[in-house]
Amino acid sequence: MASLLEANSVLSGLLASLASVFSKIGLEEGNATLKLLLCLSNDKCTENQELLLKVLQLLCLMLVGVCNVIMFVLFARALQKHSSTAQATVTVSTCNFVFSSVFGWALFGEALNLMWWCGFSLIVLGFVLIIYGQNNNKNKVL
Repeated sequence: MASLLEANSVLSGLLASLASVFSKIGLEEGNATLKLLLCLSNDKCTENQELLLKVLQLLCLMLVGVCNVIMFVLFARALQKHSSTAQATVTVSTCNFVFSSVFGWALFGEALNLMWWCGFSLIVLGFVLIIYGQNNNKNKVL
């Protein structure tokens, strides 16, 4: 049961980060990422290639909506099933953050320097403290 709860939260975070990726690709000026993914040069494209790029951009924008709808459904399920809404929210947020950074690094060449890792560590520490604090308060009430 707990693994299903976590699966909803993790998948919700993954879909939130995928929505961001699709949004970035779909709204990117010049289609550099799509051209790179399609192994096209950044020079002049043929008319057919330009049409394909526009269709793929539109598809990416539609996928933003699809990812967000599924993400909200999974997030709502996680909120209903978790003993604490904060626990579900923290799990989704952490997964979104991690997946977004991995996608940014892998697809867009974004740097994950020491400052990023320090910030990431502080955010994760904050999430852990939130969950730990709630678990301690729950035990005290019982």
